[in-house]
Amino acid sequence: MPQGANPVLSLPVELWIQIFGYLRIVEVLRVRQTCKRLQEVTHSHPLWVDIAKTHITDQGLGLPRLPHPDLKSVDSACLEASVKKALAICKNITSKPPGERSVVSRLVDSAYRNQPVVNVHILPREHGRQYVICSLGGGFANNIYFWKLDDEPLAISPRFTWQTPGYPSSIVVDKSQEREATIAYRPKDSESTPPTTYILHFRPNGQSLAEIKKVPDTPPLLKKMKGPLLFFYNEAAERCEIVNWKIDNRSHYRLPPTTRAPNMSCLALEIIGNAVIAVVADHIFAWEWKEDGHVDSPFPFYAGRIESRTNAANIIPYNPKWKLSTRGTSLQHAASIVLRKSVTNNHSFHYIFRWDDTCTNTTFENVQACVTIRRNMQHVPMFFAPSGRGVVTGVYVTAPRPPEGTPDPVLGVDILKRYPKVDVFFPKAGTLLETHPISNLNGAEKVTSMDYDDVEGRVAVGTQSGKIFIVDL
Repeated sequence: MPQGANPVLSLPVELWIQIFGYLRIVEVLRVRQTCKRLQEVTHSHPLWVDIAKTHITDQGLGLPRLPHPDLKSVDSACLEASVKKALAICKNITSKPPGERSVVSRLVDSAYRNQPVVNVHILPREHGRQYVICSLGGGFANNIYFWKLDDEPLAISPRFTWQTPGYPSSIVVDKSQEREATIAYRPKDSESTPPTTYILHFRPNGQSLAEIKKVPDTPPLLKKMKGPLLFFYNEAAERCEIVNWKIDNRSHYRLPPTTRAPNMSCLALEIIGNAVIAVVADHIFAWEWKEDGHVDSPFPFYAGRIESRTNAANIIPYNPKWKLSTRGTSLQHAASIVLRKSVTNNHSFHYIFRWDDTCTNTTFENVQACVTIRRNMQHVPMFFAPSGRGVVTGVYVTAPRPPEGTPDPVLGVDILKRYPKVDVFFPKAGTLLETHPISNLNGAEKVTSMDYDDVEGRVAVGTQSGKIFIVDL
C-alpha cells in the first residue's frame, strides 16, 4: 500500500458491496464522486446486481428497459440505467404536479377509420423488444394488429397483422412466460364462424406468430387466461367455464340457485391467491381455485350482495400497505373490489373481501364510498400495478361546463366535447384514493380500452376513433 493511502480503500469489492447495502441508491451515487477507487467500485457489476435485487425486485418493482431478463447477463451500465428508470417511474407517477410525459399515437387502420379499439394489450419486454396488440370493434375488421414500441425516442410502428376468421370480440394474453406470449381470441359468433377460440403463440425475439390450437364449442365471453386455462362466462347457462386448451379438459363453476336471475352479466373476473372472484350483476362470488383447474365444488364458498346493479366493476389484489381495512387481519388473502353503480350516479363503492387458505373463513367489508366520478363519464377500466404503487384507472372524461339554463350533455351525445385524462389512483393511510393525473390525451378522444405495463411504466390507450396512444411514465 502506498504511503499515506487510506487502508479502507483497499477493502475487497465484496466487502464494499455489503457496506453499500446499507445506503440508499442516491447515496451510492454520491460516494462515487469522492475518489477513483470508489468510482471503480460503484461501477462494478456485482454491486448493481445486488442493488437491483435489494431496491427494486425484492420490493415488488420491475426493472424496465432490460435487454435480457437474466441480470447476470446484463452489463453494469445497463443495470444502473434500468434501476434509475425504475426509480424515475416511481417518482413521476407520484409527483405533484406530475412530471412531463411522453405520448405518441397512431391510427390503427386507415381502412377502418372511426372503428373503436376494443382490445389493447402491452406484451412483456423480451430481449429489448416490446409489442402492443390491438383489435377494432364495429364487426368489420377481422384482424389483430401487432405494433412495436421503440424507446429513445418513444415511437410506435406497425409490424404485422393477423387475419382472424371473424371479428375478434375478446382477446386475452398470458404474460407469465419469459420469452414468449400466448394469445387467445374468441371471434363473435356468426353463421360462417363456429363458436371457436383460437390460440396463438408469439415469440418477440424472432417476431414469429403461429396458430397452435383451435378450441371448439366455447362460450362467447372470454374473460381471462392463466397458463393453459381459459376462463369463460356463459350467461345462458349461468356459470363460469374453465377450459384447459392443451388437454381439452373442461370444468365449471356454478352460481347458487338462490342468486340466479335473467341476464346476469359478468362484469369482472380475476384469480387472486387460491380463489376465482367474479362480479356478476349485483353479486360478488368467490370459488376455490387450484392451479390445475380441477374443481372440487362447483358452487362458491362466498356469495355477497352489493347495493345495486352496476355497469363497471374491477377486482384488484389488495395491498396491506394501503391500510384501508381493519378487519380480517389474520386472513391470508384479500381483494379490493371497486364498483360503479350507474351512468347517472356519481359515486363508486369499494369493498374488501378477505379469505383464508382453506376458503372457509371470510370477511366482506364495505370500506366507504370512494371515487367521486363526474356524471358524464364513460366506462372506466382499472388496472392494478403489481408493485402496489397504485391503480391505473381509466379515463376521467369531463365535459365543458354548459351555459346556464341548458341541460347537461347526455351520455352518447356531444361525445367529441369530452376530453380524457389517464389517471393513477394512489391509496394511502387515512384516505381511500388520491388521484394524480398522468397525461392529457390531446384532442377529443373517447377511451374504449386500456392496458398498463407496471414494469416499463407505460399505458396503452385505445380510443373510439380507432387510435392507440402510448403514455410513457
